Amino acid sequence: MIVVASGDVSFGYTNPVILNSIRIHEGSHRVDIYNFNKGIGNDQPAGIPVGALPVTRSLTELTAIGKQLDYIDRNLANPGSLTPVQIQQIEYYKVHVQNYRATIVGAPTIPMPPLPPGG
Repeated sequence: MIVVASGDVSFGYTNPVILNSIRIHEGSHRVDIYNFNKGIGNDQPAGIPVGALPVTRSLTELTAIGKQLDYIDRNLANPGSLTPVQIQQIEYYKVHVQNYRATIVGAPTIPMPPLPPGG
């Protein structure tokens, strides 16, 4: 079962790069699910679970994670006005996303670094 988050997808984060990466991840699911079934979600409230085969779920998760990590990597490579604390938060969150991907593909996870200020 896939549930696409919509509306407030902050999950408590305030870091703009993390927030945008979550939006990119969830947006990727919306595109994938619509492409799997063009009529899905029409006139249904946001957050309605959508049935999917486990393989389809894994594929859409891996696609979404890939897009999310690409966005994170681009921002870490060109941090612009990000503060050192924001960069630490993004690096921490990146490990979290990498570990989520590892659990899907059955790979070992990476030890989480210390929680940065502002978590």
